[in-house]
Amino acid sequence: MFKKGDLVLYGTNGLCDITDVTTVDIPGIDKDRLYYILSARSSKCTIYVAADGDLSKMRKPISKEEAKDLISKIGEIEPLKLKDEKKPDAEYKEALQKYDCIELFKLIKCIYFRRKKRLDEGKKVTAADDKYMHLAEDMLYQELGVVLDIPKDQVLDYIIKEIEGNSR
Repeated sequence: MFKKGDLVLYGTNGLCDITDVTTVDIPGIDKDRLYYILSARSSKCTIYVAADGDLSKMRKPISKEEAKDLISKIGEIEPLKLKDEKKPDAEYKEALQKYDCIELFKLIKCIYFRRKKRLDEGKKVTAADDKYMHLAEDMLYQELGVVLDIPKDQVLDYIIKEIEGNSR
C-alpha cells in the first residue's frame, strides 16, 4: 500500500516520511515482520508501524485540488456539535483521531465559537480548548501547507484570502 519515499500522515504525529519498509532488529519484535519506518517531520521522532497491522491512523495527504475544494466549502462545514459542553475533551479527542481534514475544520470551528462565546461572557478560554485548537490547527495546517506548497504558518492567511475572494 505504501512504499519507501511516500509522504503520509500518521495519527497526531502529522506528516511523516516513509524512510524504509523493512524488518527491524529490536528485542521482542518478530524479525520476519515488515515495518514502515516513519520519520515525523514536526517532532523528528522515528515511528515503527507494522505493515500488516492496523493502518487506520496512516494515510496519504489529500491532493492540492481536494485542499482547494475543501477551503472553498469551509462555510458549508458545520462546527462539531458537543454532547456535553462542560466536558468536551473526549469529543475533541474523537474528532482528532478521525485523522480527517473535514473533522479538523469542524473541531476548529467548534472551539472558535466556544472561545468567542466565553470571551463575550467575560470568561476565560479553557486550557482544553487551547490545547485541542492548537493540535487541530497544527495537524490541518501542516497537511494543507504541504499540498498547497506554502509554509504552515501562512495557511491561515491563505484560507482567509480564499474565503474573502469567494465571497465577492
